[in-house]
Amino acid sequence: MFDNQLIEDALSHLSRTDSSMNKLILGYPRPKLQKPLNEFEFLVKTIISQQLSLKAAQSLITKFNTLFGFNLSPNAMLDFNLENIGLSTAKIRTIRELSEALQTETLNFSQFPNMTDSEVIKALTKLWGIGNWTAHIFMIFGLGRINVFPEDDLGIKKALAINYQNPSYSKIKQIQKLWDPYRSIASYYLWQSLQNSLDV
Repeated sequence: MFDNQLIEDALSHLSRTDSSMNKLILGYPRPKLQKPLNEFEFLVKTIISQQLSLKAAQSLITKFNTLFGFNLSPNAMLDFNLENIGLSTAKIRTIRELSEALQTETLNFSQFPNMTDSEVIKALTKLWGIGNWTAHIFMIFGLGRINVFPEDDLGIKKALAINYQNPSYSKIKQIQKLWDPYRSIASYYLWQSLQNSLDV
């Protein structure tokens, strides 16, 4: 998804512009992000994960995989009884409206490569129940967009507080400018920083 040269460019830029990020880059593995085989299925699982802890989300996704399998289509999704895995009524509505939008081509993933980040976000958030967080996660891990910062993500907020001493909103905006145009890679390292402490 992110080729080696792009990763090298990103790491060089981030290390040079931000000493705090440089410590994370030195202390954690390089990103190895692979584009999902099925963008629709990935987006569905991102919706399932909304507002849940990682453990709770993984539990629901395991149930989802067990009941419905993999490599799913929007058409098949409309036939599933999503209540069986314990999804909320709101998430079921979102998944069904997404499936219908793709089925009718109101939303078309094949158009995304020719769209800007802002245009992709606008297209996704037109759907009921899809907000900026879902769009941002999908753009990073589903589409491989290199300059996305999911500022509403709780993990990102926690990592910023730990690694940047509880920065203010305006300070976060300044820090983001240091990471541009590789904010997705910076986000990856912020998430990594929550896994283990560093002695750097």
